Amino acid sequence: MGWITSITYMIYAASQLPAGYLTDKIGFKKVMIGGAIIATLGLILGFTAKSYSTILVAQALIGIGSSASLTPATSAIAKMFTSRKRGFAEGLLLSYVNASIALSLLIGGWIAETFSWRFVYALSAALMVMVAIAFLVFSREIPALEAPSMNIKRIARIFNINSLLLMLCIAMEVIGFQALLTYVPRYLVDVGGLTSGLAVTLAAFAHLAAIFSRPLAGKASDIVGRKLVIIATLFSGSVFSYLLMLNPSSPIIEATLFACWGLSYTGMYPVAITLIADVTERDLRGTGIGLVTSVALFLGGLLQERLGYTIDTHGYNAFFALLALIPALGSLLCLPIKVAKRP
Repeated sequence: MGWITSITYMIYAASQLPAGYLTDKIGFKKVMIGGAIIATLGLILGFTAKSYSTILVAQALIGIGSSASLTPATSAIAKMFTSRKRGFAEGLLLSYVNASIALSLLIGGWIAETFSWRFVYALSAALMVMVAIAFLVFSREIPALEAPSMNIKRIARIFNINSLLLMLCIAMEVIGFQALLTYVPRYLVDVGGLTSGLAVTLAAFAHLAAIFSRPLAGKASDIVGRKLVIIATLFSGSVFSYLLMLNPSSPIIEATLFACWGLSYTGMYPVAITLIADVTERDLRGTGIGLVTSVALFLGGLLQERLGYTIDTHGYNAFFALLALIPALGSLLCLPIKVAKRP
């Protein structure tokens, strides 16, 4: 399980930088359509997989396609909106991501238990094709964004102390975010005695809550500042992360805690994306977002296997302690960032 998560996130992360660069070079529309095609191929491969290694390859393709969809969208939003509205816009965009994840967990868990995990891949492939067609139709009304000339000298300006701190800060958030959604449902089954379908359904409450928390956190950051919101969301979310360990056999308590975690913890990511845009020049924002998120997600995905190893060797107590401490301490890395908002 840890390797499936790690492969998906590491490839997703490694693809963020080229996706961001291509967004600045050829435009977000072309990159997003390319990402949809690659993801669809991965989903079809997953549907037909006959071995574990094939599933890993399928997840790698899905990771590439995902990065080539989300990175262009977030960078396009960063360019379309001023700094006073950017946080709310990014939060609203990413809340739709959580809405789709929540729906997929609710429906996907039921399909996997009732029919087969292969049908989850098949349904996802069909939906991806439908969404890509809809995007082609409706994006005609969106004007193409300026695509400036890119070169190594210009890209080198992205590398600074701000980008390094944001990489590490987001990496700490990713570790906790993905680990909770990967391993906590397994914990509810192993220790709490819940069915796997119910455990996945409870995890969906976190994404349902994020539908509201992400635009609200983004709007709050437009008013009180990005760094304060990042620290508040991660510290409060870390508390709920640890509390999830205490009542694994109670679906009501666990659902409430998942929702509270989603309302707090998940608000961090759109604010961090917005902070990258705030401290990056306008015509380099796609590359900047791609660079920071690429490294952060790569580190976060790489360590998922290590967290699975921690569970296997030291038990869930050690895992939940790390789940709470890593993002809480990582949030403090945003404090030294020098913010000079750009239009």
